[in-house]
Amino acid sequence: MTTIVLATTYEVEDCLHCGFLFGLPEGFVRRRRRDHKSFYCPSCQGGMRYSAKSDIELVREKLRRKTECCDFYTKRTATLVGEVEHERAVARGYKGLAVKRQKALQAAKGENGATHES
Repeated sequence: MTTIVLATTYEVEDCLHCGFLFGLPEGFVRRRRRDHKSFYCPSCQGGMRYSAKSDIELVREKLRRKTECCDFYTKRTATLVGEVEHERAVARGYKGLAVKRQKALQAAKGENGATHES
């Protein structure tokens, strides 16, 4: 004689339609929570399903949001770096112009100063 011992864990569910309590195997519940497919009450045959997002779906959604956030800030940083480089180039241009004007002003003063002293 052979004895087989099976150990299965059940989760108790109550029917949304008739209130009947029944057990569902743990693996079945995991699959239905993941795929959101319908299952039926053994008493009234009322259709039920787990509509809430599974843990995996929540983690994937959070990862997607974080990735979008990182992409946004990466692009924004690149844009700001470009703007900073542009402003530095503009500042260098103004600095060069100021140096030229200062030299022209000194040259004009030097010429005027030389003519007044003579």
